[in-house]
Amino acid sequence: SILTENICHAINRGKGGATGPRKTTRSKTCPLFFREWDYSTDPIFGPIVADFKSGKVNKHFYLSKTYSRLQVDDGSCKRFCVPRDLIVELIECYHQHGHPGTPKLHSIIKRRYYFSIPEKELMEHCRTVCTRCAVCQAVKQRHGK
Repeated sequence: SILTENICHAINRGKGGATGPRKTTRSKTCPLFFREWDYSTDPIFGPIVADFKSGKVNKHFYLSKTYSRLQVDDGSCKRFCVPRDLIVELIECYHQHGHPGTPKLHSIIKRRYYFSIPEKELMEHCRTVCTRCAVCQAVKQRHGK
């Protein structure tokens, strides 16, 4: 898409040239954001997308024409719906940019995305990603001995 080409062009432009390499806070962009999201295997979002393709309308969900992704509008904001098979990958992408702890990571992704899993399960996925991160474990403050 044009958006993807513009982003890739901007990233490549920053790798060198007459002015030298550009320093950025995000050295790599998560490839998850540049590929199609498949909702067909998701038990919640799959039927909603199938309904859209058959012409049915849903007052809370819609397909984004720009990104070809399912979005939900809860009245206060619009958020992308994340298929179950991409949840952990999405959490890992957000965690790699700044290594926020579990509560902050959960807050960041909850503001921007809508999930078909219970809140408790989402928090557990965030906790697991943070616990498995070698960087976070290396700099984590140890209390006690």
